[in-house]
Amino acid sequence: MPVNILHQGVLTRTVRDTAAFYAGAEKYRRAPKMPEVGLVQGPGKKRLRIVMFTDTPFGTPCHAESADQVRRAGVLCEELGHSVKEIPCPCTAEMADDFILYWGLMAFSIRFFGPVIIAPGFDRSKLEDWTIKSAITSGEIS
Repeated sequence: MPVNILHQGVLTRTVRDTAAFYAGAEKYRRAPKMPEVGLVQGPGKKRLRIVMFTDTPFGTPCHAESADQVRRAGVLCEELGHSVKEIPCPCTAEMADDFILYWGLMAFSIRFFGPVIIAPGFDRSKLEDWTIKSAITSGEIS
């Protein structure tokens, strides 16, 4: 892949739960250039500077309930001693378009060249609908 963008982790209810997952994963394979996560025993001492935004790259607001939840999370972070600032969305409509084109190209590449770029035993039947449909809209010829 030209850019290594991926998600690694689990959905958890707390930072402690996420850290417990990473601490367990470190027993199997630790990132050599990263500090060990270990178990989180209590609140961190370091205060964070957090920015948040509730509009979109297209200049339109996000769903009101979503924006409310983002702001509520910001208030909670402030109550925990962190500095929180709301900013306009730092992305542009062009960036959003580029993102869609990039992921469409990656979906196309994986769907049609998976055995070459991923592994010889790559199984196309395991692709998700999103990947298949993204590949089609990015230029598949029937």
